[in-house]
Amino acid sequence: MLQGDELSTYLRSMSSEKISQIEISHNPNASFGSEGAGGVINIILKTSETSGFFVTTSHSVGYWENLKQNSDFAISYNTNKWQLGLNYNHSLGHHSMDYGYEKVQNGDKNISETTDTDKRNTYSAGIDFSWQPNQKNKLFMNSTVNVLVGPGETETTTEIYQGTNLLDNILKARNNYIEQKNLQYSNNVNYQYRPSSKMQFSFSADWTHFDGKARCEQPNEYFSATNMPIRSDLFYSEPDKDIDIYALLADYKYNPNAQNEILAGVKTTLINSNNTFLFKKNGVIDIQRSNNFYYEEKNLEAYAQYTHSWNKIELSAGLRMEYMHTYNRLKSQTNQDSETNKQSHFRLFPNLSASYTINEKSKIALLYSRRQDKPRYEDLNPFEYLLDELTYWKGNPFLKPQISNKIMLSYTLGNLSLNLYYNKLNDYFTSITDVYGENKTVMTTKNIGKQQQIGLDAIFSKRVASWWQFSANAGLYYFMNKLDYETYKHEYKRPSCFLSATNSIFLPAGITLELSGRYYSKRQGGSYEVSKSTGSVDVDLNKSWYDGRMRLSLLMTDIFHTERWDSYGIKDALNISSWGYGESRKVMLRFSYSFGKQKFEKVDKNIEELNRL
Repeated sequence: MLQGDELSTYLRSMSSEKISQIEISHNPNASFGSEGAGGVINIILKTSETSGFFVTTSHSVGYWENLKQNSDFAISYNTNKWQLGLNYNHSLGHHSMDYGYEKVQNGDKNISETTDTDKRNTYSAGIDFSWQPNQKNKLFMNSTVNVLVGPGETETTTEIYQGTNLLDNILKARNNYIEQKNLQYSNNVNYQYRPSSKMQFSFSADWTHFDGKARCEQPNEYFSATNMPIRSDLFYSEPDKDIDIYALLADYKYNPNAQNEILAGVKTTLINSNNTFLFKKNGVIDIQRSNNFYYEEKNLEAYAQYTHSWNKIELSAGLRMEYMHTYNRLKSQTNQDSETNKQSHFRLFPNLSASYTINEKSKIALLYSRRQDKPRYEDLNPFEYLLDELTYWKGNPFLKPQISNKIMLSYTLGNLSLNLYYNKLNDYFTSITDVYGENKTVMTTKNIGKQQQIGLDAIFSKRVASWWQFSANAGLYYFMNKLDYETYKHEYKRPSCFLSATNSIFLPAGITLELSGRYYSKRQGGSYEVSKSTGSVDVDLNKSWYDGRMRLSLLMTDIFHTERWDSYGIKDALNISSWGYGESRKVMLRFSYSFGKQKFEKVDKNIEELNRL
């Protein structure tokens, strides 16, 4: 459930020794669901099938601007028929970010700088139980709770000019998050029935509840060019989000022989999202911004996939059908006025693949898939959030899913893999910055038109020597954004490239040095903006003892502190240049230890709706 920097940090700290293999599917079959235009990455960890008692724990300390501490603990007891597992982990410490922008809007310039300190901590705990009385039946139950809680603060200073040279006044704003709490419960029951070695049935039931609350005081103070007070206002916002996700799944797998495979299944989900937003100015409720927003989504899906192979040829075809019904209602907190919107869609998502194995080392494949990305629930909330009086963020309840049609030609030769692809996104949505009145800007996620992507990427991995493992990924891309929304029409396009490399060097005394780096060239952003080039380098020294049961690692991420998100763009009367960076450079010391034997009977089902939280 991690996203953004948290997910990036977790993946960087994962030991390569624990990874069995990594599967990358640009064209996942219909059983994976229709969401995820980019494809699926599946990281498979090494497992053991022996029974017994197993305990593992790891702890790390990281520091650069702020001290951070991470710990996790897992215990399980396994027999030939059942397994009981408990786990806990936490991540403590602050995270700092600095960002800002310079904009010229209707001929007047603003320069804004923000210091952001996120003081939230994460806690997670879970229990799982599996029971397998015989080879035909298996039952798995899991329950987890995740908490993200703590205060936070932003401080923004904006210089406001008349024209581009005459400083008029200064706005100093703070966002003091007195309370921030995201609480998530997840529960799953899965039953597998295997009447024979050729056939398998699977049934799952899931329920996830998300509760998000915040209270934020937002003082805004205006000063003259000589720093004399002009006026001040105190804003107060209190968003409250409650989301429930229910899902039922049934899957069927049949392998009549080694040449054929049949997959089929159905899935139904119900999402209820109830959101309130209270906004006050100088202690008085703002009836224009204080609202209640209710969102309901119902999905019914069915899929089938057939794969046939003979000699050196393999053909696969699948189809996923989805019926989605949405209903939302926006109602003022102070009266009964409300706005409602209903939509129903029936969509088909086919996938096709054909591959030919030339010899033991080379293979060629042609792939096609139609997939989608649905908006996050947060992006649907039509509430106005303030960074300060001049900069807003607002949701959009009328967002539609974006649909991708992707075709790829893939060629593998030994350790080298080449992929040439074309992808077209219809109803493409992204967060876009637009003018809002005379001197304000608002950031809103909108369906803005179409995006076309043409790319060629290469993946290479080889054990260069007994002491050196090398892998690299390079890509050339060309993005075309055809903006066509409201009254705005324009086309933006730009080529770009990407390069990443990882080296594992095996030193004496059992020490491993891992050095990795990545580089992104200047590239077209999501809409009219252009992202500047960026990159970073990480280094890790680690050593294992007792057959990998004990491990000590010293890691430094983003050594040169070059991982940034700088961009610029022009749209009508708005010329904006943004910059920013987070606490990506850290030094971390991590220790892990395990003893006992582990069985790993966990059953993982991907509920795509959870990724939109």
